[in-house]
Amino acid sequence: MALGAVLPAVVSFAGGLPEQIRSRGVGPVAKEIDGQAVADCVRALALDCGLYYKLAAQISFSPIFSMMLFLCDLLTSMPSMTGAR
Repeated sequence: MALGAVLPAVVSFAGGLPEQIRSRGVGPVAKEIDGQAVADCVRALALDCGLYYKLAAQISFSPIFSMMLFLCDLLTSMPSMTGAR
C-alpha cells in the first residue's frame, strides 16, 4: 500500500519483503521483527527529510510501482487463482 501511495515502505524480515525493498531502494528494513524496530525505521524517516524525499522519488519515477500494472497483473492471474478456465 505504501508504494502505491508513493510513500517509502518500512518492512521487517517477513517473506521476500526485504529483498523487494532493498533491490529497488524504496525504504528501510527493520533490524528485528518487532514493533520497536519498525518504529525506529519510521522515526528515522520522519527525522531525515532528505532520505524520505530521496526514497519517495525512487518510487514516483519507477513504472514497476504503477497501480495500472498491478491491476493488469491481478486480472491476468485471476483465472489461475480461482481455478476458472
